[in-house]
Amino acid sequence: MNTNVPVTQSFVTTLFREILLPLFPRALHEEIERELPTLGLLAYQLGVDVLVAERQGLKYSEAVKKPEFLKMGRVYFGATNLLQWQLPAPVWNTLRAVLSQVIQGKLEPTHALLFAIASRKNDPEAALWRFLLWVAVRINLLVLTWEDPGVELRGSLDEAEDEAETALRNLLEIANSEMQEPDCRPLHMLMADTVVHMYLYDQTVILALSEFKSEIQELLTDADALEKVRSLDARAAAVFRPGPSEVELGSQQIADRFPQHFSSANAMEQHRSRVRKRVRKMKPATDRFIDLLRAAMGDAS
Repeated sequence: MNTNVPVTQSFVTTLFREILLPLFPRALHEEIERELPTLGLLAYQLGVDVLVAERQGLKYSEAVKKPEFLKMGRVYFGATNLLQWQLPAPVWNTLRAVLSQVIQGKLEPTHALLFAIASRKNDPEAALWRFLLWVAVRINLLVLTWEDPGVELRGSLDEAEDEAETALRNLLEIANSEMQEPDCRPLHMLMADTVVHMYLYDQTVILALSEFKSEIQELLTDADALEKVRSLDARAAAVFRPGPSEVELGSQQIADRFPQHFSSANAMEQHRSRVRKRVRKMKPATDRFIDLLRAAMGDAS
């Protein structure tokens, strides 16, 4: 074994190779294998950034908005935007197979292992998985509330994010031996804690707003707009709702946050101009990741 290779690279690539790669068409295996070392190194870089943010005492929800933690922001906002990516048929089928395994509980041992790794101290690999587990909670909360944009607009999703980080760190205090118990489902425990907190907070906000008619009307208008954005494909959604930032997001900052969509600020501006002209006539996108996730949730219920 090459001891000069960061452990994160080895673990990330092994995880991908053993769990995800078999689900992809065999014609793609060679190309994916070539990219795995780069994926591992990028993961290691991200882990270092997360560790630095943690040592600075930043919450994840704060760090992702800071320009100096651009990699964290790209993963966080990119994961949210990923929900609206339209999936080619082969990718749809691959992800459907992965979701089937998740629903059947076949990945529970992997989840427990990730939590065990995330509990380590002063380790970029552990920091990486703490951050990714936190992002996973955000994505799950978004999927659960996708048809109720008011939850996000009332600030309940943001509140739940910080609660999720606190709950995650508390959960990681559990001894690694307990994480390996067959009946231990740490991700489910984390989600249950956060979902309860989110809905209780949201009900409190709704009650507090009941006396403010103008604010309620504004929220309803914003909810209609967000509902429209959520019906679009990922690239159009990035234009209209790129997410918050510590600094005002201009065209270059949006292009930096979503390099998968825009190669430059000019490319972003051109796409924004085209989308604005036809947004009212745009039909809801279909065959997106969010559509697959919600279909899987329906099948599981």
